[in-house]
Amino acid sequence: MVNGVGHGMFEPDGNVTREQMAAILYRYAGTRGEDLSPSAALGDFPDAAQVQAYARAPMQWCVALGYIG
Repeated sequence: MVNGVGHGMFEPDGNVTREQMAAILYRYAGTRGEDLSPSAALGDFPDAAQVQAYARAPMQWCVALGYIG
């Protein structure tokens, strides 16, 4: 579920960002065979342009399911 923070590094004492949590939930749901197709636009979030590529689909999925609002 967790791949680290990049460059082969982990931050076990670091804070988890919103997009990291979305990615964790999305990956976990995928391992359980849940439907990952729900998707919602991120345009209502003022920081939508800053969502990193790895987290875009997970964020859209979490917004569609109401996990992030």
